[in-house]
Amino acid sequence: MNVRFTGRHVGISDSDREWAAAKAEALSRFHRIPGQVEVRVEKDGGILERVEIEAGLGRQHRAVARAEASTFRAAFDLAAEGLKRQMKKDKERVVDRRRRAPSPLRKPGETER
Repeated sequence: MNVRFTGRHVGISDSDREWAAAKAEALSRFHRIPGQVEVRVEKDGGILERVEIEAGLGRQHRAVARAEASTFRAAFDLAAEGLKRQMKKDKERVVDRRRRAPSPLRKPGETER
């Protein structure tokens, strides 16, 4: 999986990049992530850091989670939790749609014996 980092008004250390990339890899077990995850970090004039994680979930679907905290790792954890919830919800929606689809072997209106 390709994880891309962007820092606005803040630098991201190599250890934080490795840690966040490992966490992003772990999210792939909740949904199929085709390849690109973007992590944007922004520091406003105060003491808070904003983290936004964006992941593609297939054709036109994207999941975006944002969080603020005093440290990068705390903000990333909060955003990753939000992204995990979105990914699970999307996966359940896809699986549920497959379960409701009619079987190609049965004719419409035919019941199972």
